Amino acid sequence: MGYLDYKLHYPEAQDATLSLLLIREDHQGQGLGQRALNHLLGHLAGVERLYAVVYGHNPRAKAFFRSQGFRHVKDGGPALSWYVREL
Repeated sequence: MGYLDYKLHYPEAQDATLSLLLIREDHQGQGLGQRALNHLLGHLAGVERLYAVVYGHNPRAKAFFRSQGFRHVKDGGPALSWYVREL
């Protein structure tokens, strides 16, 4: 139904970065992204900040991360946006 990829200790030792949270289109809108994110958050002991990367022009993904308490921190070019949430 989906895929979640993250890195620990990036970009700093106390951080984690969610590189990809992908839910199949026919399963979107069912709360699976939120469940996957909450599952990840429950396993990030000692992490102070979680970054999320949004690739391409994806207003739905950007809105999702904002609704989950992330704030936009920077754009990494025309096809990459970074968000962060303090934990």
